[in-house]
Amino acid sequence: MIIHDIKDRDYPNHKNENGPWFWYAAEIARLSTKGLGFFMDGKTIYINSENQWTDVKPTSNDTDLYTALPVSTICVVDFIDIIDYDLRGDEHYLCPHFYLRFNEFDSPFSEVYYQKTATAKGFSLFYDNSTKL
Repeated sequence: MIIHDIKDRDYPNHKNENGPWFWYAAEIARLSTKGLGFFMDGKTIYINSENQWTDVKPTSNDTDLYTALPVSTICVVDFIDIIDYDLRGDEHYLCPHFYLRFNEFDSPFSEVYYQKTATAKGFSLFYDNSTKL
């Protein structure tokens, strides 16, 4: 799907190729009581024996204290910030378009967390700031 800032008037172009962007593609990850979660990218986080995590790669002295875990970044859009949507798409992208209120950081997202990928073994399913080192 395509996420748009409700104020963007340059679609399908980007005003600034280096960002911030006011529209981009995203895939829905899940629905929550707060809003819609979107897959944004993949990355690796490092988990210790207490299930705490960091996104900083451990030094060679600490590698046996952490396990590398592939995760997907999930960004959440609050329902209240969804202004409009078009499920049919347009001549540029034949997929649903969501028109959102972006925040003061030029982002529509209110929350970011990580979800273990399907191939990752063990540990928790989700990682948020409550378990970050």
